[in-house]
Amino acid sequence: MDSLFFDLLVRIVALIEANANVIAKGATTQVGRIAPVDTAELPFIGVYLTGDASIGEFGPQNTSFIDWDVAVAIEIAFDADAATASLEQDYLNLRADVHEAIMSDAPTLSLAFVSMAYPLGADEPNLSQEGKRKTVSYRTQWGFRVRTSITDMTI
Repeated sequence: MDSLFFDLLVRIVALIEANANVIAKGATTQVGRIAPVDTAELPFIGVYLTGDASIGEFGPQNTSFIDWDVAVAIEIAFDADAATASLEQDYLNLRADVHEAIMSDAPTLSLAFVSMAYPLGADEPNLSQEGKRKTVSYRTQWGFRVRTSITDMTI
């Protein structure tokens, strides 16, 4: 069995892939982050876990379950060599599409263990020269309230 956190990432990718605007832009989506991104995969959307914390002033307060705040990054990468003046607009449009995809199934994303989804903001653009071509990526952060068993994070 997979961790519920991994199931959450898979669901987010599925929601993004089902969005008609994302499909029309030909974006490649993936659970996890790959570096460098192959230019054939651009635009690229990577979904990965960036952190989590149990909720409660003194950690878990219940002997049956743990509530978590889980932070997920959604990284959108474009080919910087082919960048046009509309690159920022392309990113903002794709970011809006991702937001719509996630919030269209909020607050639970149709997952029994998720109780809340909320945007956390975005980072400044990152220019990378690691691959054959330069890429520019933008990272947005999302928060999810997740409940797991206290002894088994797969249920």
